[in-house]
This record gives sequence, structure tokens and C-alpha cells, in this order.
Amino acid sequence: MLIVFSSETTFEGEAQMINQLFEQGLECLHLRKLKATAENLEQLIQGVNPEFHSRIVLHQHHELSEKYQLKGVHLKESHRRALGSNMLSYCKTFQEKGYTVSSGFHDLENLKEHAKIFDYMFLSPVFDSISKKGYLGKGVEVSSHSGKIVGLGGIHSGNLTQLFKLGYSGVAVLGSIWKADSPVKAFSVLQSMYKNQPAAIE
Repeated sequence: MLIVFSSETTFEGEAQMINQLFEQGLECLHLRKLKATAENLEQLIQGVNPEFHSRIVLHQHHELSEKYQLKGVHLKESHRRALGSNMLSYCKTFQEKGYTVSSGFHDLENLKEHAKIFDYMFLSPVFDSISKKGYLGKGVEVSSHSGKIVGLGGIHSGNLTQLFKLGYSGVAVLGSIWKADSPVKAFSVLQSMYKNQPAAIE
């Protein structure tokens, strides 16, 4: 599983850039715009070719996932806490309709407690973050743990092999794509290396 997180800020031509990534073979885009309104997200989604909508996961305004027949939804930590005892039923509501539900963690023990709830989970930061200064990698090894664990944080083509040696079954990138001179080219290089990793699974 190779996942690209959207740029945290909106920019001109973003929908076209996302279309190019999908055309290049991107299977999953996590659309995370923390300050975006539902209308902002709809405008961006509408700019993406409908044939690619089923590859998009929303981090907020989850109600749009059904409206646009997207891939799934993601629960950030604060959302998990806010749902409290209703979290499991909230997740099942989406999963029973065929949507994936993911979440992110910064602690392996906390992740293990939720392993049976989510379709896949992010653990971060694996390496020193590219997009967030001072966000230092922990290099946590996960090969002995069940569940589909996707590594996030500081990942680029130069440390991809190291990531899989730590036991991760997938990779998610942000800074190595959007801080590159050519995001599409950076993705293409990463994708080529990813496909050559024997531990990678879909």
C-alpha cells in the first residue's frame, strides 16, 4: 500500500496535479485539509476526475465520502477521543457500506489496542519528518505485530528499504512529494522503488 497525503495547503492547479498522480498509478490519496470547509473539499474533489474518486480517503467532513463514492474515511486522534464509546459503531457504519476506515497513532501500544477496528493504521514518525521541523523519527520496529501498519514520517526513496526492514506493510508520504520540484516525478521514482520491495502488500 503506497499512500500519498495531500498537501496541507491548497494551491492553484492542485486538482490537476492530483489527477496526474492518479494517472501515474497512485492507488490511494488521503485528502487532509485541516482548515478546509466542506465546500472547499467539494470544490477540490469535483476537480478530480470521477474515475479516481474511489481512490480518495477523507480526513474530515466524512459525509462527503458517500456523496462522491470515495474510498473511505480517516479518524484522527482527536476525532477518536471525541467519539469515545461510539467510535466502534461509527467505524462500522462506514465499513458496512464498503468504505475503508483508517486512523493514525504515535504510540505502538495504543495502536495495538485498536488493531481489530481499523482496516489499516498509520504509525508515525518513522523517520525525521520532512514537512515538520523538529518532528523526530522513532524508527519503531513492527514486524512482530498483526494488522496492516503503514509507516509515515520522513519517508523518501532513500530510506524505503529500511522502512520495510522494520516490518511495515505499507508507506505513506507527504513532504517527499509536495516539497519536491516535481511532485509527479518524485512519486514516480518512489513508486518504482516501492514495487521492488518484496515486503510490500496491497
